[in-house]
Amino acid sequence: MKSITILKRGLLQLALVWLCSLSASAQVPSTMDYQIMATNPKTGQVLANKELTVKVELRLNSEDGESVWSKEETLTSSKSGICTMSLDFAGVDWTLGSYYIKAFVNGEPIGASLVKSVPFALMADGVSGMITKQNLIGTWGAYIDDGEYGYVSYTFNFSQDGAFSFSKKDSGSKDESYAYTGTWKLNNLGNIICQYSGEGCSGKAVLSTVYDKDDGGLWIGGSDGDNAFYRSAEMFYKQK
Repeated sequence: MKSITILKRGLLQLALVWLCSLSASAQVPSTMDYQIMATNPKTGQVLANKELTVKVELRLNSEDGESVWSKEETLTSSKSGICTMSLDFAGVDWTLGSYYIKAFVNGEPIGASLVKSVPFALMADGVSGMITKQNLIGTWGAYIDDGEYGYVSYTFNFSQDGAFSFSKKDSGSKDESYAYTGTWKLNNLGNIICQYSGEGCSGKAVLSTVYDKDDGGLWIGGSDGDNAFYRSAEMFYKQK
């Protein structure tokens, strides 16, 4: 099962990769690797060979609940901006309630994810990479089920002629839905450069991507700014 997470925007733009193995008796995650790909949120440039302080907490019943487990390490990103932290949850009593993993980089919270009782991954280990222009062309969708709060869906359409459209639909209490159009191009780092307009604003956005060549998923990270049209970070799949 894939766990899709809306990330809080911090100092870094991050791709979160969760890879977990199951405890044979409890049938819940016991150990997992936590991996980030760090890029500059304004330029999309990979933050290679940088020293980062990564802290991970296990919180009970909500992302702001009691911290029952934590680990902090100083990690150095690779030449491709990747660093990995191994988490060992042996000894955690999973019967106490639901658990959320909350992560921090250089003291800034970057997001939280509900721990599922089955294996989950945003990207397969060792198969992430850059997408080509030809593969990017088409319609991509992401659907996030937020339980009692409803759902959020995102749709990107990238056309052969360089035009794109984007829409968001939110069934929650705010009923927040909107759409943008504009032009796009793919740079040599695999980032999507968008010139956009809609909802009374316009501008330029740099969207980071990581492509899972195995299952065809495309992680798209949004940009910061008051008028940014897409600020989330989700795994998208190409629509038929």
